[in-house]
Amino acid sequence: MTDTSTQVRTQWPQQVYVQAKQCYASLSIEDRQMLLMSYVDGLSTEEIACVVDLTQQEVMTRLCAAREELRLTLRGALTGPEAEVTSSAAA
Repeated sequence: MTDTSTQVRTQWPQQVYVQAKQCYASLSIEDRQMLLMSYVDGLSTEEIACVVDLTQQEVMTRLCAAREELRLTLRGALTGPEAEVTSSAAA
């Protein structure tokens, strides 16, 4: 028989991953592309602006908003009920 706290700890990262993936998928395709260009391809905001035909300020604003949406979703996932069970089980 598996301990409940162990089950929560092993499932919790998967739940966070699923929530992050869902949040990423909920972003517009343009925002997802800009995040990929920034983090995966290593392009600057100026380079991204040229590719997507926006101003550099628009790119910076959209990247900031997309990152904030991901941050808030992940923060909610990390501080949700699963985190409370995990931290109380560890104590």
